[in-house]
Formats: sequence, C-alpha cells, structure tokens
Amino acid sequence: MTERRPMRVRTAPVRKWQRTEERALIDYLKSNIRDFEKPTAQVFYRKFIEEYRISDIEWKLVRAKVRNMRISYGKAKQWLETQGSNLLHTGENVQDMLYKMCSFYSDFDELFENPSRADISSYILDNSTSSSDFVKEEMLSDTNEDMLPAETDITRRDYLNEGISNEEEIHTTNSVESQEALRQFKKVKLDMAHLLKEEELKLLKERLEFDKAKFKQEMEIRQREIDSNERLKILELEMKERIAMSELKMKERIVLNALGGKM
Repeated sequence: MTERRPMRVRTAPVRKWQRTEERALIDYLKSNIRDFEKPTAQVFYRKFIEEYRISDIEWKLVRAKVRNMRISYGKAKQWLETQGSNLLHTGENVQDMLYKMCSFYSDFDELFENPSRADISSYILDNSTSSSDFVKEEMLSDTNEDMLPAETDITRRDYLNEGISNEEEIHTTNSVESQEALRQFKKVKLDMAHLLKEEELKLLKERLEFDKAKFKQEMEIRQREIDSNERLKILELEMKERIAMSELKMKERIVLNALGGKM
C-alpha cells in the first residue's frame, strides 16, 4: 500500500488576488513570454513585482499563482479534448464552460499554444500529470536558480516539498479562504451586535435624561401652582379682613349717629 504523502502546511498567509492583478500578471507573461522564468524564476517574477509596484507579495507567491493558473488552464484544455465535443450535440456553449473553468483560457491559449513556444508549453499541467513529473519539471525549470547566492540554501528536499500535489494546495487555499471569509462574517456580525447594543444604551440614556427633565419641569410647575394657590389664599384673607374692618367702621358710624341724635 502506497504511503500517503502528508499535506503541505502553508506557513504564509493566503493572499487574495484581485482581478486587476491577475490581468497585470497575464499581460506581463504575454510581454515576456520568450524569457519565461529566465534567467531564473526569481529574477523573472521579481521584475514583475517591481514593474507593477506590488509591494505586499513575494516572488514565490507569484510563481505559485502562475502554477495554479496553468493547472486551471490544463484542466480546461483536458476537458475540452475529452468531453467538450459532447456538448456540441447538446447545444450547450463550449466557450461558456471553458471560461467557467478557466476565466483566462483564451489568454493562456495564446501564450502556450503557439508551436514556436513548445518549450514553454511543457509547463502546462493537467489532471494526468503526476506529482513526480511535476517535481521533475520544477527542478528543471529552477536549475539555473541553484547558481544564485540567494538560492544556495535551497536543498533537494525543498524542491520535493514544492512538488506536493497542487490540487491539494488549491484545496487547502480554498479551505483557508473559506475559513477566513467565515471569520470575517462572524467579526462583522459581532461588530454589528456591539454597535446595536451601543445604540440601544445611547437611546436608553437619552430617554432617562428626557424623563428626568420632564419630571423636573412638572415639579416646577407644581411648585408654582402651590405658590399661586397660597398667594390667592393670602389675598382672599386680606380681602375678608378689609371687608370686616369696613363693616365694623360702618356699624360704628351708625351707632355714633344714633347716639348724637338722641342728645
């Protein structure tokens, strides 16, 4: 029984390529196809990074991106050769299916299908390519890189590790990207919950302040009513007192007048 190879563990963070960056990479390959990965892959891809001023990426990630794009193209090409002809009888659009499998199919067709580029076409991989063939291809393409001082610490073991199944790497990449998307969704959901909680507390605080101001105003009105009622009572008592005094004075004059008449 063949021992299953351990899956490759990705140590660097997954980088989400923008469509404009993929377009730039394809344009770069078209412009430099005769010097594809020459004099070395490192020099070739660093030149791309410098020309397009992409500062947050390493040349090895660019090379890996090109590999994955080649794999997608290879699968689409193999599908076209094995099953594409069947769609012609069903009336389905072959081009639509190809672009669903590989959105840059026509670009890579232009890059790798030219007979004068037979040496470059050998880089195309499909589902039938074994991992050992992939290792041989990558070791041949990187032969000149062993002469660079920056690459002298790369051993044969590193190249073998580079040859682990690309399908597993793509699956791992998609899995990590899905986990990252889920993590971002949960973070946004949690942030929204916190924001709603803050808004709820803010509204509650405003309501308490409003109730407090309303209560204070009602108390002031009540106090003014009490003060007003007391003032009315005082005025009423003063009025009764004046009336009583007037009545007493009137009775006193009547009595005095009566006494004066008798005398």
